[in-house]
Amino acid sequence: MIEKTFPSKNRLIRLALAGSSGILLFLSFPKFGSGLLAWFALTPLLFSLRTANPAEGFRLGFFSGLVAHVGILYWIVHVVVQYGDLPLSAGLLAMLLLCSYLSLYTAVFAMGVVWFQSRGVRPFFSAPPLWTVLEFFRSHLLSGFPWENLAYSQYLHGNLIQLADWTGIYGITFAIVLANALWADCFAERDRKRLLLTEGLAVIALIAAMVGYGHFRIIDLQNGLRGAAGFPVTLVQGNIDQSVKWDPRYQEETLEIYGSLTLREETGEGGLIVWPETAAPFYFQQLGPLREKVVSVARTAGRELLFGSPGYEKANGRIGYRNSAFLLGPDGVPSGRYDKVHLVPYGEYVPLRTIFPFIGKLVVGVGDFQAGEAFHPLPGRGRE
Repeated sequence: MIEKTFPSKNRLIRLALAGSSGILLFLSFPKFGSGLLAWFALTPLLFSLRTANPAEGFRLGFFSGLVAHVGILYWIVHVVVQYGDLPLSAGLLAMLLLCSYLSLYTAVFAMGVVWFQSRGVRPFFSAPPLWTVLEFFRSHLLSGFPWENLAYSQYLHGNLIQLADWTGIYGITFAIVLANALWADCFAERDRKRLLLTEGLAVIALIAAMVGYGHFRIIDLQNGLRGAAGFPVTLVQGNIDQSVKWDPRYQEETLEIYGSLTLREETGEGGLIVWPETAAPFYFQQLGPLREKVVSVARTAGRELLFGSPGYEKANGRIGYRNSAFLLGPDGVPSGRYDKVHLVPYGEYVPLRTIFPFIGKLVVGVGDFQAGEAFHPLPGRGRE
């Protein structure tokens, strides 16, 4: 039976607990925090739900999510104001709208935990599947936004994340929420020793299995790489200031920088040169001197060149713009093109326009790319 002695019905206490979960979630991700905090971040929120009804749970979850998402997505204001030439008020509105939408998932999660709790199901059993399923939907609905999925907080812990080759990121998310639910159960129940012996052993066994699998998986990968044939790849980073990147006056200078860095050293015949996303700040599809400069780099280097450039498609009398990657052969002839499928909100498109039509006005200052239709691997020539 769930003990309901603390937290009390004092709303400020529950609100503070929910807010602290938001802060801990924010601090679980770069650049300010540590992924280890994710294993405790949801505990205050789950604890605050012990005496809540579903409506209160929804509000607490929304508040916790809003605190977390504002901390994680603060950068959107800078992007749309600095590079989209939007006023600060529009930047704040864009960020808050996106954070509010994402917080709905945390709100539904909290409400669901309360609903199951009222039917005798402890968070240890309800919270992990609820959070994992909602995270999956958030990653795919309305073009999807998987920016701060819990599993990503563990990127520095190599052994823990190898399980993703079997379960995807959602298996790691499930384990993190399971650990949080254990702490919440232990704080809320009087019989903590029993919980630590049962639920605690289950969590420890799961984490030990994840670490053990990861350890042997990494060793297996390292052994496999020792006998693999080498393939020369040159990565080039031009470090072009975003404020001048799309200025036509700097287009030739940008290509000169990438060309000189690429051809600085001889690496032998064959191999691949990789430039960054949208490294070529013009429409490569259009014939002209800028296109020839890129083609000449591939010919001079005698290697394949992979680079990003805006693309476009004409259909039904309209032009749709894409964020594209082009692959040139050593002879400078294009051999493939890939259109980015998952776009960045407020950088490459404006989300929620179907729900909030007025937000479409932001497109004037922000990119309005269309997503690619499918994942099409580029046909590289490899070692010839």
